[in-house]
Amino acid sequence: MSVEFVRAGTGQYQEIADFLHSYWAENHAYTRDRRLFEWTFRNGYRTEPSEYSIMLARESGQIVGMLGGIPFELTRMGQKHDAVWIVNYVMRPDQRRGATALKLMGTWRGDPYAATIAFGINPATAAVYQVLHGEVLPPIPRYLAVLPGCAERMASLIALAQPEWDAARVRDLAASFETAIDTDEACALVRELPRDWDEKSWPKFEQGMIGASRSASYLDWRYLRHPAFSYRILTAAGEESDGLLIWRLEEIRHKDHVVDRIGRIVEFMPTSQENARLLLAALARDLQSCYALGADYYSYHGPTGVWIRACGMRSCQSHPDGESLPARFQPLDGRGGGIMAAMFRSSTLPALKSGDDCAWYWTKSDSDQDRPR
Repeated sequence: MSVEFVRAGTGQYQEIADFLHSYWAENHAYTRDRRLFEWTFRNGYRTEPSEYSIMLARESGQIVGMLGGIPFELTRMGQKHDAVWIVNYVMRPDQRRGATALKLMGTWRGDPYAATIAFGINPATAAVYQVLHGEVLPPIPRYLAVLPGCAERMASLIALAQPEWDAARVRDLAASFETAIDTDEACALVRELPRDWDEKSWPKFEQGMIGASRSASYLDWRYLRHPAFSYRILTAAGEESDGLLIWRLEEIRHKDHVVDRIGRIVEFMPTSQENARLLLAALARDLQSCYALGADYYSYHGPTGVWIRACGMRSCQSHPDGESLPARFQPLDGRGGGIMAAMFRSSTLPALKSGDDCAWYWTKSDSDQDRPR
């Protein structure tokens, strides 16, 4: 029989969960927590209430392939486009080679989407994107700051994650990321999204970036309504608009024990280098009060990357061993923090080139990368 490609309906959750369990990952978060699944695939943007943002390949009444996506509004310096993140691309083993796999990928490509982005792919999947003339992107930069006096704690984590390393190598890497962020800096902070965010602050930041629209409705869906994580908001007033930092606290587990804590920054939108300094000082105070050893942040955006380095966070790629720093903490492992991505884009959008002038604003919270494992 021929294969048909159809949008998944909301009554098909269990069938989809069983398919994911069998052919993607056993006991994945999407099969353990239906709330997370619903939040991901029913965000309301370009999706009918009775549907999931999932395309299925079906043959003889059975699912043989699945392509899950998150449609979103992409802004290019204020110009709006439709785009979609690819969340999961799963084929039954007998269908992984051939036309069905390629046709399924095509269902989320082209009109009306100016960009189709897969964030968090593996080398095997990257080959599929290259065959389809997609762009495999440079790794997303990661920044890390270890709070003053916490280098020994960081060294302990590195030693657990890299047990074959000698003590001097471990200490050198940990000490290289100890920061001098001034935690005594005081400023007027607000711990919620400003009510006038869409009118006052977001339009100014939007003019200097390409990426998912960080409107109030997007931030509400992505952070305030997340079913699994509790995110914290920091805003600091700038001269004409407010700077924003969003983060969450994560426990670091090793062999079923909590061994430390770290902050995961997921949004960093300062209005200036001075505003960035105020936001990071406030974050450092919060991290100290939570007994966290430091924080990390993933972002392609070049201008804010310049500011974040100037304020005390260091690029992991700047150290010879930096890409071996632990990045997965549930549980702790030593595979490093590299995240691969690929993209199909229309000619209306510029290519993504990592560097200080990169206009693409794209963090680890884009797509579904910041979620339970």
